[in-house]
Amino acid sequence: MKDSYSFCLTEEDQQAAYDAHRAAYVRIFERLGLRTVPVSAQSGAMGGAASEEFLHPNPVGEDTFVESA
Repeated sequence: MKDSYSFCLTEEDQQAAYDAHRAAYVRIFERLGLRTVPVSAQSGAMGGAASEEFLHPNPVGEDTFVESA
């Protein structure tokens, strides 16, 4: 697991930071050649308004999700 956090004063800054962090993760996975599916996630104890997990579809693992075309 790899988390990413930001501290922002406005909602606009928070959205910009979230978008930048998300784009960085997408680029990392693309460079590694890993297909990932971003799914909504619980923010947990840290809270926050938005949280996603990037799942790599695999027949083995703990998570189950439904993907539509």
